[in-house]
Amino acid sequence: MTNMIKFDYAKQKMMRKKGNSVAGVFIRNGMLYVRKKIGGKLYPYSTGKKANDANKQWVEYHAESIWEEKHNNREVEVTHSEPTVEEFGLKYYSLCPDTREEDTNKRLLHDFKTYCAPLLGHYKLSEVTATIIAQWQEKIKYYPDEIPEADKIDKIKPKRAFSRVKNIKNSLSLVFNQAVEDGLIPSSPVKSVKLVKKATKRCSLSIEEAESFDESEIEDIFSDNTVVYSEKEIELLIQMCDVIIASIKSSHHRFAWKSFKWLMIFKFYSGVRSGEAIALMWKYVDFENNKIDIRFTMQSGGKMKLPKENKTRTIDMLPQAKMALLEIQKLSGHTKWVFLNSKREPYRYVDGVNKLWKQVVEKANLQPARFYNTRHSFVTNMLSRGMNSEWLIQQVGHASLVITRKHYEGVIEPEWDRLTNNLEI
Repeated sequence: MTNMIKFDYAKQKMMRKKGNSVAGVFIRNGMLYVRKKIGGKLYPYSTGKKANDANKQWVEYHAESIWEEKHNNREVEVTHSEPTVEEFGLKYYSLCPDTREEDTNKRLLHDFKTYCAPLLGHYKLSEVTATIIAQWQEKIKYYPDEIPEADKIDKIKPKRAFSRVKNIKNSLSLVFNQAVEDGLIPSSPVKSVKLVKKATKRCSLSIEEAESFDESEIEDIFSDNTVVYSEKEIELLIQMCDVIIASIKSSHHRFAWKSFKWLMIFKFYSGVRSGEAIALMWKYVDFENNKIDIRFTMQSGGKMKLPKENKTRTIDMLPQAKMALLEIQKLSGHTKWVFLNSKREPYRYVDGVNKLWKQVVEKANLQPARFYNTRHSFVTNMLSRGMNSEWLIQQVGHASLVITRKHYEGVIEPEWDRLTNNLEI
């Protein structure tokens, strides 16, 4: 027995004497293996030697040294192995940062699992290029269907709009940004790929083109996506709500539509956000002083939080908004919440209101828009009536007049009497 074998054998005897786990030897498929249990988990490794008497005797004496060498090499390999996009992404979203809302993290994780992991998850982080990202973001517009052929792509509407694709892309961008922070990759391939929004209006028109088009065609060319409803259109929407309510026999659905009607009127004449409206409680409504405290907004799933930018505010109750609240009080005044769904419970999702909104807009044969556009209409109608800009900023909760003007679509009439009186001939 050589000195090295004697040393290894003595080392194993000493470990057993102290009660420590030592490496054992076993045979699998005619080959010799060493194994050892650490923390209740067994780690087996092949020695690469055939199971004969001479090899077995040698491995038994060197089992501890062989196992340590194999196990250390494995740890180094695991430490330096690069994770895939899916592995790193799931790990990243499992550690929700303190600065991010839990609901937001769940939504990002859902998008990552649904649209990123199936298409990009198998790539190593460093394998993903800007070209791969560009191809991926084009694919998710139609996913799980294939991208239409070039001659059909203009005729087939994508399943996901620009804003939806942008949100999905954000869930991937956050993962790669973290990989850069951890030093796994030098830069993010997502950052260099722009998301091109399909043009909705033109910025210029030549004299020759203008002469060849009639007035209506020119207006269509420069049309904007912003939809604002006039006073007459708001009256039409209210009438359509009454028509729908009159046709409903179910008491639950009838209640839901009545509640929605007054919610819609309240939104048109208060300028509050949809989440702020469905989170409104009666204790924050002051009929005597015509004031409303906007203290909360409702997130998806029924979770309440402070309004946007954590800014609470007190708004004025305009006559139309007050009328809507007095009418809804007759329906649900005995409850804590102002606006209720068909189950006479508070809305947990704005989507429930959006479905009713789409129906009434379609029935009124008006230009489709989001329920959020009631807020844009409020801004436009109030500015057109000459309401004070500073008052309007406080009412809608904007940070500045610049933001308010961004949502304004209309014309403010000049004070003709004053101009005429001051005119010198």
